[in-house]
Amino acid sequence: MASVTSSVKDAVRQARRVWRYRQFYSGPTRSADQRPFAVVVGNCQAEPIARELAVNEDLAQAYRVVLVPAIHLLTPADARRLRAILPKVGLYVTQQVRDGYHGMQIGTEELVKELHPSAEVRRIPVLYYEGLYPYQVYVRDKRETSELAPLTGYHDLRYLYAAASGWDASNSQAWLDEFEPPAGAIQETAAGSKQSLRDREKSLDITMSDLLGLESGPSPSFFTVNHPSNAVLQHTANRVLESLDVIAAGDVSSPEWLDQEVTPIENVTLAELGVRDFGAQDHWVINGNEYSHQQMLAKHLDWYLANPSIVMAGLKQHAEKMHLLGLAR
Repeated sequence: MASVTSSVKDAVRQARRVWRYRQFYSGPTRSADQRPFAVVVGNCQAEPIARELAVNEDLAQAYRVVLVPAIHLLTPADARRLRAILPKVGLYVTQQVRDGYHGMQIGTEELVKELHPSAEVRRIPVLYYEGLYPYQVYVRDKRETSELAPLTGYHDLRYLYAAASGWDASNSQAWLDEFEPPAGAIQETAAGSKQSLRDREKSLDITMSDLLGLESGPSPSFFTVNHPSNAVLQHTANRVLESLDVIAAGDVSSPEWLDQEVTPIENVTLAELGVRDFGAQDHWVINGNEYSHQQMLAKHLDWYLANPSIVMAGLKQHAEKMHLLGLAR
């Protein structure tokens, strides 16, 4: 019975996916609409950017925006579908994807060479900013993809430090309550994050590093290190439009595209960065559910106890950053 229920859920999930990306799955069919396609290829940021482009009336006169599933979710069949529509793509907006990604020929340069010579190509950055969340990281163990932590896919360097120290949840929480990073460490983390993006942007057509850390809106510019707000996503779409000599939109769309996970921003971080108070909170919000530091810490410590290799991998991969933040072992 359980397997039947699981099969039904999988079928429903796939049906929703096909409907959401119906133009992508229908392929380059014959149509009275002769506009070339516009696609945005990349991680979870790509679809919101595509949707921002799709509502621009001037762009819509020239292109039909086709939504593409996130690059890390593409199956071999999806990769074939993507290559099949490339000859009809007139505007190809892409984050940089390495050749042979996930064992498929879906790297940026592998796909760009299959476009029509007249296609416009715009390479955009992967938006990643550590300033607001200096302890939030990904950890890679033995697989090509990241080892996702419980509840949230992100790891917290302080939790890794506590796990490596062999502390239980109670002792870890007591230490966490008293912990403060060295003076200037958060500013240095934010500055390093901006510089890293500037370095990556040198080979791109669109830049966004100048906007990182400009917290001028009513809510944070990022909800996690790689989930930017609509304001940031729209700025990215607008810069693509401006590069095409298309008038960009003014109003920021709502609701937020990427706020399924909202990481707490701590008072010490706000103070050191000198940014406005968004109502600093001490809990996560994940798919509408709230989790305290205590709950998150306990879940992570239990998981690390069962997965010690991930703790060691995290310590090794982020040793320099942990030293900067006063977490060196």
